Amino acid sequence: MVTGVNLPVGSNELLIPVASTPCAGAPQEFMSAGTITATPIARGTLAPALSISVAAETDILNQTITLAPGGTTGWHGHPGTTMVVVSQGTGTFVMSDCMRHTYTAGMAFLDTPGTTHEFVNTGTDPLVIHATYLNVPVAGVFRLDRDAPACAGTAAAAATPAPAALPNTATGSDLVSSLLPLAAVAVLLSSGAGVALAWAGYRRQRG
Repeated sequence: MVTGVNLPVGSNELLIPVASTPCAGAPQEFMSAGTITATPIARGTLAPALSISVAAETDILNQTITLAPGGTTGWHGHPGTTMVVVSQGTGTFVMSDCMRHTYTAGMAFLDTPGTTHEFVNTGTDPLVIHATYLNVPVAGVFRLDRDAPACAGTAAAAATPAPAALPNTATGSDLVSSLLPLAAVAVLLSSGAGVALAWAGYRRQRG
């Protein structure tokens, strides 16, 4: 399985053929022969420009998750950055402050490490998402179960168990730090939504 990033929107040119003769003594993995068959699994457009830092000696893990209408992943976090592509349905990503972001098929986003969140199927069809987890400790867990945040209310206090499609769960602390949360804040503040939120906060303080 290959996860491609920085692809032009709408472009089908995933591979760039190059006619050349492999160098003498080149490892076998750099040589190819015969027909290559590639089947796209999911594709989504990432809105903001972000940089991802991946530590040495860590695992990368891919997972496809299907949630029935009304289903949820339960509250959790990840030790590293997660790349998420929605290939079917409509889902709402809920942060620990209960800020909500809705994603539909063909959209992609990055989930930063150190955040608590849940992903809920808010549509009428099954929600299918494809996640690539980065900076996972070698042979370690990639999902960290968390309690529901206070803003979720008492109804959510009883943590929803993780679906069977999400194995390898464990509690623990985040192992990898990242500057991506700061980048996300910068993107928010530079947008109209950031200005609107700041104005709403000022109005509340004024009573």
